[in-house]
Amino acid sequence: MDIIEKIQFAKENPHITILDLRKNHYSDLPNSLAGLTHIDTLLLSLNEFSYIPDVIFQMSWLRVLDLSSNALKEVNAAILGLSQLEDLDLGYWFGKRNCISQLPDELGQLHKLRRLSIQENPIHRLPDSIVNLSQLEMLNLIDTSEHFEFSKSIAMLTSLKELNMPPIALTGDIIAILNQLPELSTLTVESVDDLDSAKQALSHISHITL
Repeated sequence: MDIIEKIQFAKENPHITILDLRKNHYSDLPNSLAGLTHIDTLLLSLNEFSYIPDVIFQMSWLRVLDLSSNALKEVNAAILGLSQLEDLDLGYWFGKRNCISQLPDELGQLHKLRRLSIQENPIHRLPDSIVNLSQLEMLNLIDTSEHFEFSKSIAMLTSLKELNMPPIALTGDIIAILNQLPELSTLTVESVDDLDSAKQALSHISHITL
């Protein structure tokens, strides 16, 4: 079944809310996708997108967008149009890797976002607007830049429950920021000299793993 047939099938079955287009060789999407107003979950991992197709930005009702393991080089400012988005995956699953070096400030306008993964992208900092993501519960920064700037703005993510750290040392300043996250219960770190000491310094976090 080619992509046109898949879209037609979804159109004829309005009870379907998930459109799974993973593991193909798509590099663009047809405009007819914008007519699927009942689709709230769009799975596009393991394709060949070098940019986010414009038609996706017309799907303002999307709740879940998975673009992991493609060939993305940037995230367009038009992402702000996805106002209902709760889960955005730009990270790595297996196979191909995205190569996004910067996220737009407009990301902070996705006020309903609960999960964000940018795993294995060469991103060295989050936009200042990240402070506006008051509902964010999961942030995956694994294998981003080894020069990642873990700024104080992350302390404003007071709903954060799960954090996968970038490949940087767990310094005293970073521990101070983590201690300002009252809901944080799961922390994955990539670089720590003394895990036991880190657990003592972050005693409010129930699960800390390497």
